[in-house]
Amino acid sequence: MTDKKPTGLHDLQTRVHVAKNKVNDFGGYNYRTAEGILAAVKAALPDGATIVITDDLRELAGQIFVSSTATVAFSDGVTHSATGHALHPLTKKGMDPSQITGSASSYARKYALGGLMALDDGSADPDGAKQPYEPEPPPPFDPVAAHDRIAKKLEGVTTLADLADAWAADAGTIKEIIEARADLGKSITETKDRRKAELQEKSA
Repeated sequence: MTDKKPTGLHDLQTRVHVAKNKVNDFGGYNYRTAEGILAAVKAALPDGATIVITDDLRELAGQIFVSSTATVAFSDGVTHSATGHALHPLTKKGMDPSQITGSASSYARKYALGGLMALDDGSADPDGAKQPYEPEPPPPFDPVAAHDRIAKKLEGVTTLADLADAWAADAGTIKEIIEARADLGKSITETKDRRKAELQEKSA
């Protein structure tokens, strides 16, 4: 196995691995820091290569953001950059203005360095939650609400063609209504038949 230092961005990215070794006790998630990523990058840089991070304040839609750009330059003159952004609030409880700026800068730098090194966050949480994201299950089917919605829709159509389209569009839901509540299934069918008769009489 060779200990040769990386000579390009691809090699550097394959060498830089930064664990989420910090724990947010309040939020219950692990996270990386800009300092931790930067230390890992500096340790893996080949001879003659440098990394520079710059910050800039920008206003967008009335909000202030810190934009940080991380740039790695190799000895052959090739450079690669990535930019990260973080909201800069004007006030934050328990912080003075300089601490607010420093916190926003740290976040922006972390995302710039993470992007440059192609670090995988691996979670929906910005800093990587311990548990993978799981979407909430859909609410249980409510046959009464579905019946009322479709009945209202059928009552509002003004042509036979619209009636047919409305019935076809909700065919799947109507089937669920019938399976869940036979009485509601009968009711919605009767509403359709009655409305069809009314429209046929009107068009006669």
